[in-house]
Amino acid sequence: MMWRTHSCVPCRHSCRHLLPAYDSLHRLTSATYPSGGYSSVTPPKYYVYDSATVNNIAMTYAKGRLAEAYTGNSKTTDLGFSYSNRGEAAGVYQSSPHSGGYYHVAATYWASRGLLDTLNPNMTGIPTWTYAPDGEGRANTVSASSGTNPVTATSYNSFSEPTGVTFGSTDADAFQYDATTGRMTQYKATINSQATYGGLTWNANWTLKQLAITDPYNTGNNNKTCGYTYDDLARLSQVDCGSGNWGQTFSYLDNVTNNIAAFRNISKSVITGRTGQSFTATYSDTTNRLTTSGVTYDNNGNLTYDGSSHYTWDGEGNMATLGGNAETYDALGRRVEQYNGTAYTEIVYGPGGNKLALMNGQTVTKVFAPLPGGATAVYASSGLAYYRHPDWLGSSRLASTPARGIYYDGAYAPYGEPYAETGTTDRNFTGQNQDLTPGSTGNLYDFPNREYHSTQGRWVSPDPAGMAAVDPTNPQSWNRYAYVMGDPTGLIDPLGLDVTMIFHDPPMNCQEWFVFVFNMTNGMGQFCGGYQAALQSALGPTVFYGGYIGGGAGPAPNNGACSSLSLDNPAAFNNAGAATPQQVQSFFSGYPNVPGSWNGSAVGTAFSGAGLNPGLGVGIIGAETSFNPSGPRNIRDPFSSGGANFTSSLNRGLGAIQKIVGASFTSTSPLSNLINGNNGLRGAGLPGMQYDTTGVGQWYLNVNSFYRKFVKSIGGCK
Repeated sequence: MMWRTHSCVPCRHSCRHLLPAYDSLHRLTSATYPSGGYSSVTPPKYYVYDSATVNNIAMTYAKGRLAEAYTGNSKTTDLGFSYSNRGEAAGVYQSSPHSGGYYHVAATYWASRGLLDTLNPNMTGIPTWTYAPDGEGRANTVSASSGTNPVTATSYNSFSEPTGVTFGSTDADAFQYDATTGRMTQYKATINSQATYGGLTWNANWTLKQLAITDPYNTGNNNKTCGYTYDDLARLSQVDCGSGNWGQTFSYLDNVTNNIAAFRNISKSVITGRTGQSFTATYSDTTNRLTTSGVTYDNNGNLTYDGSSHYTWDGEGNMATLGGNAETYDALGRRVEQYNGTAYTEIVYGPGGNKLALMNGQTVTKVFAPLPGGATAVYASSGLAYYRHPDWLGSSRLASTPARGIYYDGAYAPYGEPYAETGTTDRNFTGQNQDLTPGSTGNLYDFPNREYHSTQGRWVSPDPAGMAAVDPTNPQSWNRYAYVMGDPTGLIDPLGLDVTMIFHDPPMNCQEWFVFVFNMTNGMGQFCGGYQAALQSALGPTVFYGGYIGGGAGPAPNNGACSSLSLDNPAAFNNAGAATPQQVQSFFSGYPNVPGSWNGSAVGTAFSGAGLNPGLGVGIIGAETSFNPSGPRNIRDPFSSGGANFTSSLNRGLGAIQKIVGASFTSTSPLSNLINGNNGLRGAGLPGMQYDTTGVGQWYLNVNSFYRKFVKSIGGCK
């Protein structure tokens, strides 16, 4: 699920006005603002664990988990969570002031892997979708309980990158990749036998060199070739699509007149003889804020007027009003209702925390069904309306109807400005909708944690992590407003918190390495499915390794099951007779001495019996395969099956840990040294390893901070 922060660490406004409360297990039970300048616009938030009745329905399997979260003493907004017996989010109930009742989104999962099986929005005119995996556990087909089946087949390459998606309309997407680097070299959508596609050429430093577009459906976008150049810090300095077409130059000086570049803020100019969007701006070299005439900020650095729109903010950094119209948030800090001056629109979230639907009360406006390959099936109240087809960034440049017609066709400049548009406007940049004001075609994209202004090319509020977002070795990271550090053609920011690479760097990309290492060090197993949801929140849709992953919504880190995994409390899972330290040591030293019938789940149990963190076992084995060579391979397994490469695989993982904690370990190092040494995992104090006593928000920041530290430790994600 997507967690907003509730502790003082990320507070954008004066934390002395925040009054949190916790239960005996150190779980956050309330967050209130009884005083201060923002108390009147920041409703109190309450969190209920273990059991709750929401919409007259008892939440199932909620013991040790978040059961209800609401705002206001009379439940202005309300959320209820039911779970499967394995801990997966099986039902989410949601209400807001103008929802006209509760929404109920239900899901089921494949038992062996925790993979999504069915998703039921329970909305009039909208079907239930069934996601069928292939033999590797990857999404293959998506069928609907009524109407057209959205996806009939999906193919993948050896790195599990999607190479083809066939839709129920018989139209198809196809993707090509460089065999050596894994970088995408072409994305293509074939609609009614005509193909629109983009050819991608890359520089050696992983920046985009050229995009060549062929689009027979849009003369303004057909046969256009755009070239990209960069400065010495790999920031985009120019895009040129040829005479009469889009062309911009970018400078990173806070004040061009004085040649000041303290924070390296962006300005845009249109190349002579080209079209484009200019943004001539000056910035303060002390506050990092726009100093353009008329632009204003509050004392916390949040934009309050940009020359066209007014904004106000609440005590947790949420946009309270846009253009004088109120925005409503749930107890997790997500926008759930917005007003455009004439009508309210409700935003409904799925079990994974993704935006699932836009509603007008109980009437469907749009429902978004996620599909393989980054595509989306968009439904209206009458059923399937159109498909969104992604480019290499996940932006939808083309949308087609089930009848094989064109619904929308357009292009995006590097920083998200749309142009060359035809059809019905349906903007979606890097997977984010332009839905802040319903029906608007403005400049703001609503990311999960912040709002992005495509004309300005930066966020309208600073990074909530504060100084924790800064990498002293990377000058661009000091700018808390900067979008993807000046590389919008090669990096994305799906959460509005941190940049992410868009490619797989064989045999493991940055994200895969992180999941591998995090699994090894953080009790990722059947005992604590909450970590899975935290990582999915921090990284987006992510596959987790291990023979048995508990799954689940992960409502709080300090419920009994999760907190007992602390290395400081090994006795909490001392399953007598499950394994001896010697058996575990033989596992850690290599594969051959471990019984061949053991799988990832058994390894977690074995580590438990030895009084050790089960995540070490489940995580390590997850990067290779099941202990049973004839058993199912793990999703996205980058290594060969069996045990031949296990020691090599293990050493690679330990090498990654070594880079983080500054210590040297191999597969034959004593396990106690790995865990308890001065430079060991516990001694290093890795975020996420700590016994978290600060509540939901700090747990999420720990995951995000660990990821940042990991990226830094391996020299970046490129």
